[in-house]
Amino acid sequence: DEEKEKHTLTFNITFPHDQDTVYLAHCYPYTYTDLQ
Repeated sequence: DEEKEKHTLTFNITFPHDQDTVYLAHCYPYTYTDLQ
């Protein structure tokens, strides 16, 4: 079997205000065709 490629995304987020409420969400990308 061919080994599938694996990708990693790494990022840093700085929250400048201690009392803020922050929401993070992730969704896999849609192609332009999927959105038609």
